[in-house]
Amino acid sequence: MTKVLLLGLGRWGVNHLRNLHSMPIELYVAENGEQQLEPARKLGLPDARLTTHYQAFAGKVDCVVIVTPAQTHFP
Repeated sequence: MTKVLLLGLGRWGVNHLRNLHSMPIELYVAENGEQQLEPARKLGLPDARLTTHYQAFAGKVDCVVIVTPAQTHFP
């Protein structure tokens, strides 16, 4: 099964979350704060697949969907 990390749960991120959640994938989610992870929790994603430090899933996923402001896409 493909493992996908979704970065960002802002306005667009929540839309991506709903769409990705409906696909046959193993979904992981990273957001800056615990409170921002609530939409993923409401969909039933386990805490083991949620983080406030995206690096926690480095090397564990097959692809990353970046849904954050453009200036955060690169160092």
